Amino acid sequence: MSYSAELLTVLVASPVDVPAARAVVRGEIEGWNHSASARALDVELRAKLWELDSVPELGAGDAQQVLNRQLLDSADILIAVFHARLGTATARAVSGTAEEIEEAIARKLQVHVFVDLGDIPRDHDPQQLAELKDFVASLRERGLIGDFRSHDELAHKVRQALDADVNQFLRHAAAARATADISAREPPAGGQAATAPRTVWRDDLNAAADVVLGVDSLGAAQPVDGSPEWIRETLSARRTEILDASAGLVRQVTNAVRSRDPEIASMWLDLVPTLAPNPFRGGITALLNLLRAPGAVLFHAGGLAACAERNDELTGLLLTDRIQVEDPLHGSRPAVEACGQTSSTTAAALPAVARLPRSDTRRGGR
Repeated sequence: MSYSAELLTVLVASPVDVPAARAVVRGEIEGWNHSASARALDVELRAKLWELDSVPELGAGDAQQVLNRQLLDSADILIAVFHARLGTATARAVSGTAEEIEEAIARKLQVHVFVDLGDIPRDHDPQQLAELKDFVASLRERGLIGDFRSHDELAHKVRQALDADVNQFLRHAAAARATADISAREPPAGGQAATAPRTVWRDDLNAAADVVLGVDSLGAAQPVDGSPEWIRETLSARRTEILDASAGLVRQVTNAVRSRDPEIASMWLDLVPTLAPNPFRGGITALLNLLRAPGAVLFHAGGLAACAERNDELTGLLLTDRIQVEDPLHGSRPAVEACGQTSSTTAAALPAVARLPRSDTRRGGR
């Protein structure tokens, strides 16, 4: 009987002083494939280690470039382990492992770094240890590092990371499929909403909203504070993720507005309060405003579409206080006021909506 599963490749990266820890990580990767989760989710993990999966090759760059191409190019996840050494410097980074980590981050792979806080060997290299501490300190400013003091603790944390990675992969895959399904539908032309059952509209709008709500940047566990450099990078990455996920919702709302059906309009208007609230949390205001971004994208896209369609009634409704948004910090207030705070976050998503042509039945001006 044939068996089909999604395959995720996990690259194990480290200097040469942690062979036992590498074996633990490899064991957890291979052991995951025999778990109930693997069978239930139809996902298989494949470990890649340079000592097992690289082959000698000349004429294709230096040694680290060869390893990057042979191992990193096909990886979905990177797990790095350190103890007392950082490793040998390359032409591009402070060590080969550091280069692999930076490359993996740049390629938006899932990256996990674990540091052994156990006893340092008496014969360790002080310079290597100092360089490692500096590098790990720089990583701690950019995210969360996993510390461990025993191989059992490392095994537990690696298993947690793998479970989280698989779940995230499946969420992203489902979101991509949902977005593709929404994009593939033929939108009803302006004034022809009756040809599409209203239940289809509701299903499509809810599916598009679910795609947005599924992005990691909106998760309650996401940090909202850090160093200025981390904030800049995080703000850009999270804004891009939210706006990309909102593309299907923007299309659905634009088509809903063009239908000029009041019942369909009420469907997407009801989503604004659902997508706009910002939970009361401490941290950088710009990052907190991103939690309100999906509702703001929806609100602004609908408003631009209403203006393009010259739907004065809908435009007026959006500017009144009839659409209320609950915000723990400010209480209930009009969506036009609450969503306005996030306008800089959503602006990049809306030029395409603003350029949409008016329906044929409305062309010619007034």
